[in-house]
Amino acid sequence: GVALFGSGAASTHTSGSARVRRTAAEPADLYAVAATAVAGALIAAFTSSAAPTGTGWIDLLERALAVALVAVAASRARRWSLVFGSVLVTAGAPWPLLLGGLGALGGTVFLVETRVRSRVLGSLVGVAVALVSLGLEVPGPVGMETLLALTATVPILVSGYRRSTSPARSVVKRVALVVVCAAGLAVLLTGIAAVLSVADVSDAVAATEEAVDVATAGEGGESAALFASAGESFRAADSAVGSWWASGTRLIPLLGANLAAVQRSVSAGVDLTSAGEELVSGAEFSEVQLEGGGVDLVALEALQPRVTAAGEALASARSTLDGAESAWLVGPLADRLATVQDRLAETSDNADNAVVAVDGLPAVLGADAPRRYLFLFGNPAESRDMGGHIGNWAELVADGGRIELVEVGGPLDLASPELSETFLDTLPASFATMDPARNPQNLGATPDLPVAMDAAAQLLEQRTSRPVDGVVYADVGAFAAMLGLVGPVEVPGLPGFELDEDNAVEFLTRDQYILFDSPDASGDALEEVISTVFDRLTSTKLAGPDALGATFAPLVEAGRFQFMTYHDEDVEMLEHFSLDGAVPTPEGHDVLGVFNRNAGPSKIDSYLERDVASLIRWDPDSGAVASTVWVA
Repeated sequence: GVALFGSGAASTHTSGSARVRRTAAEPADLYAVAATAVAGALIAAFTSSAAPTGTGWIDLLERALAVALVAVAASRARRWSLVFGSVLVTAGAPWPLLLGGLGALGGTVFLVETRVRSRVLGSLVGVAVALVSLGLEVPGPVGMETLLALTATVPILVSGYRRSTSPARSVVKRVALVVVCAAGLAVLLTGIAAVLSVADVSDAVAATEEAVDVATAGEGGESAALFASAGESFRAADSAVGSWWASGTRLIPLLGANLAAVQRSVSAGVDLTSAGEELVSGAEFSEVQLEGGGVDLVALEALQPRVTAAGEALASARSTLDGAESAWLVGPLADRLATVQDRLAETSDNADNAVVAVDGLPAVLGADAPRRYLFLFGNPAESRDMGGHIGNWAELVADGGRIELVEVGGPLDLASPELSETFLDTLPASFATMDPARNPQNLGATPDLPVAMDAAAQLLEQRTSRPVDGVVYADVGAFAAMLGLVGPVEVPGLPGFELDEDNAVEFLTRDQYILFDSPDASGDALEEVISTVFDRLTSTKLAGPDALGATFAPLVEAGRFQFMTYHDEDVEMLEHFSLDGAVPTPEGHDVLGVFNRNAGPSKIDSYLERDVASLIRWDPDSGAVASTVWVA
């Protein structure tokens, strides 16, 4: 203690005409300084989130050591260094650390004004400066907080060192020399490991990207080989950068955080390629689809454990990379890590989608019992709340993975006037006024698919005595996407004219009302077109899940393709993919919906353009909210 803190004799120091009193370093002062340093170290270890090396237990020890050293040095440092450090950290301290900075500043002002040399108070100021330095928030490039923290604390350390006894300085020199030599050796070994692993990492990343592309195309065997190759390269890199002899740099602030990020990225790569190889090994994804249409539910069920395992591996890798984030990362590495995290997040989301789909699709496709679905085709040439009036409908049955078309009809084929009075009592008032029992073309006169499903299911059951398991709403854009899957279809009554994904929307919303002589002729032709499209959809191999998702996801997002059933086990999947078409429940918030409804059979709404804008004004003092909505 005497070596570190000096003798206990009182002394004076003359500066110009001013005289400064120094308090004697009594044993009680030495114990108090030691206690302050230990307390500050414990606070830094267990309350600060600063991660200079990116490794939890190392960061804990280094935070504790840094605060303890500053506390001891501040007990001997000159007051100007305490003033300088207090001012700097106060300038960059966020709330509530600002209170610590102000406390440190207040302590230094007291020391200056009273001209008292208190080792205990100096130590307390040092603890406050060091603790605040660990939590600085300064805008600017990476490392600004670190630069400010060093600028605030290094003068205190230097001043404390210079005012220490000769034996204490000798100890510090020897320790510093050992630390510098060890750090230099660690950096050298890490550099060698980095050079050895660069080629392996590059090969692994290239093979992984190619494996993903091949797997997306449905070629499981080739993809598995590529994943295996990528895994070998990642493991080779991991054996180098993750070796014990290359890990000494983990102890060095800044460098340690960057090495930890590299090691975690490589480790995540090993896990990902292993999961990818396991997922696609021995399985061609195209084999899930049956020849002649439908889905092989046995093959789909066999995929479940592998898809689930892949999803868990992706989630684990994502967590590993998230743990590599640090404010100490150099710019290029931080940017690369952010890019990888974004791609991994997207891939992880896709894996979540796959898990939900593989779990939910068998029941929807009639694995447990046949399912009967009613397709409602909406046409926005006449606006309704859901999008358009119902121009046609189709009945399908899913059984054991295969889908069969039962019937296609026009809206009036579903009419059941005898249910009109019943509907008036059970349907929402706005929907009931459109009398969907007499006019089924108005089944889209509600924005809530579950409500429309109840009405449509009753109408089909009343007409056929066949219960309905679910309802699909698809507008002209969704029907155009279906044509893109099955190819052009010739339109009866219009020789030489084929309907395809490019002209379907224009034809369905406008041209059919011009090219046909009567609504009946148009309706009959469309029933045949719909029958042909569904016959092809249910009897041919379709594109893979990735292509189907890319085609239909924008339509689902826009509400142009919706699907809801009466089976509780389907809800998770349908809600996950936003297919359920239910009006959201506000749950303490507001929901604004603007709908056009045109009950006149003019078909003029295909020329409609609409702009909606809303302005919400909130008074923070009273909490009052007022809104104005413009619809043009």
